[in-house]
Amino acid sequence: METKKLTNAEVNAYGAFGTLLTFSIWVPTCYLSIFMTTYLGISASVMGTIYLVSMTADIVFSLLAGGLVDSLTFKKGKYLPWINALRWVVMFGSVGQVVNTSAMPLAFRLVVISVCYMAMHGSMNFVATAQSGIVAAVAGSNMEDRIKLTTRSTQISAGASIFLNFGTLPLITFIGKLSGDASLGYTIVGIAYAMFLLIGTVILNKYLGKYDDPALVGSPGKKFNLADMWRAIAGNDQMVVYALSQFVMQTGMNIVGGMGMYYWMLIMDRYQLSSVSSGLSTCAGFIFSLFIPSIGRKLGKVKSQYVATTVSALSNIAILMLALKSTWYMTAISIVSMATGYLTYGFGINYYLDIGEYGYYKTGKDYRTLCISMSNILMKFGRVGGTSLSGYVLAWIGFDKFNQMMLSGTLNRATEEFAAFSKTFMGVYCLIPLCAQVIGLMIFIFGYKIKDEDAVFYAAENAKKA
Repeated sequence: METKKLTNAEVNAYGAFGTLLTFSIWVPTCYLSIFMTTYLGISASVMGTIYLVSMTADIVFSLLAGGLVDSLTFKKGKYLPWINALRWVVMFGSVGQVVNTSAMPLAFRLVVISVCYMAMHGSMNFVATAQSGIVAAVAGSNMEDRIKLTTRSTQISAGASIFLNFGTLPLITFIGKLSGDASLGYTIVGIAYAMFLLIGTVILNKYLGKYDDPALVGSPGKKFNLADMWRAIAGNDQMVVYALSQFVMQTGMNIVGGMGMYYWMLIMDRYQLSSVSSGLSTCAGFIFSLFIPSIGRKLGKVKSQYVATTVSALSNIAILMLALKSTWYMTAISIVSMATGYLTYGFGINYYLDIGEYGYYKTGKDYRTLCISMSNILMKFGRVGGTSLSGYVLAWIGFDKFNQMMLSGTLNRATEEFAAFSKTFMGVYCLIPLCAQVIGLMIFIFGYKIKDEDAVFYAAENAKKA
């Protein structure tokens, strides 16, 4: 087992980069659906089509990312050159999604959203793969250092999320009022947040650049293609199990992911309060991030997954029963679910690293970087399967009618018709992810076999090969 021990500065630098990267894409990630339906005049069904087309194209990039990052090594490194080059594209795409083009023809608006969406998310496939690859390059086979990197990243992100959740929406609203154009608040905050990525890359290069030495992390000439991606998945039974489990759960989550803000804006008429709720949740989340990951390490990766998924599923039942009574119930339940989520958040990419080490040990084929890239690919497939459906689900339950009434100021929330719609909305919002979590957890329980001690053994043996 490698005895490398990272300094606190190096661990913090990795965590800081992940947080600043999150800043750069926060506004379109959280508010794009609201921005499209409120300021761009795009209906829920058309929004679903935009997501479907854009995300399908994005999947192509996600399939290429793992093989290209693994097969190419540049003079200045294997991972950092990808991040340094693509940060500009990420920033452009992030800002472009929240520029008000409502004065232009509908076709133009759709093209702008789609192109900028693909620019940001397509580049993020490569950036995220490189970001994850740095963990193995920096920590080697030392499991303690690997988990330390991902845990610290989770902790710093949790701290920053306090500001992001408490401050973003009020900042958007303040700038919108100050400028006399509510949509301009999204654009200006989007630009300001995007700039944080430049700071993040400077920090990453300064503290971790020495570990991205081409002589240490790989050499040019290693060729991979989509066939290798298939072998990395199909030839690794644990990847098949984990991939299927995660795909099911992420699809269910993404179907309703874009509906969350409509609970606050349309159903409860408490849109500004959503930032307070999110802020309280993230304050609690920061506290949880300081000690719950250590509980997760004691439980191990497998038991932590059992507990976190089970509590998340129960939380959906509680939301269905209580959230229409008060937004504070929604906040309290979200905090409980978030607390147990930190059991697995601290492990982060380590699930995929373990699967990659397992596959390399069993087959002798080194597809570890491709396995790492699967975390991003699964997220993309879950998103295209879920988010694209969310617009159609909203249209199916009659969202457009009530949304237009709200925007025109004619919505009466006291009617029986709206009460029935609210119950349908919450049923969809809670039961879809609940079913997905139950199915995904069953797949994981009966199929996943890599214990923590096994992962340590595989990494040590593979290090000897290297």
